[in-house]
Amino acid sequence: MRYSVLSWLLIPVIALHNFEEWLTLPQYGDVGVILAQRLGVSVAAPSGSVFAIALLLVTIVPAILVVVGSIGTPSRKKTWLVCFVASVYLANVFLPHVPAALFAGSYVPGVATALMINLPLCVLLLRQAKRERNLSARDVGVVIGLATFSLPLFIAATLWISGLLVGA
Repeated sequence: MRYSVLSWLLIPVIALHNFEEWLTLPQYGDVGVILAQRLGVSVAAPSGSVFAIALLLVTIVPAILVVVGSIGTPSRKKTWLVCFVASVYLANVFLPHVPAALFAGSYVPGVATALMINLPLCVLLLRQAKRERNLSARDVGVVIGLATFSLPLFIAATLWISGLLVGA
């Protein structure tokens, strides 16, 4: 499948993943409680309304970035933008979702789509960007590294902004 097709598929994949988190969070509770029990790490859980706004933000903003990076004349900067978004969602599989599921010993909100949809699509997109010579192997490594480093900052900033928007 061509990079251009995979880049557009990123939008519904992001939306589906965030919808799974929103839908299942009330049923499976706060992962922060599990981490506190298993690791002795205390993480303040956002309210349901803050979390819902955060999920909207992390659906809408990346979708806008993918659209900007996918329309018009292709360029290296646009490819970087789309691959950065894909890399953030790839890192999202391995930073919060998989460890949380392992520590919980069960399903956690978002882990199903993270593993079954986000992981394969993001890997395919990044590989195809390299195959079509839109990015070099080094570029792909750098964009993945930057996204992985940025993810915790994005999560914190998104929750903070969501709290401001909700008034929490």
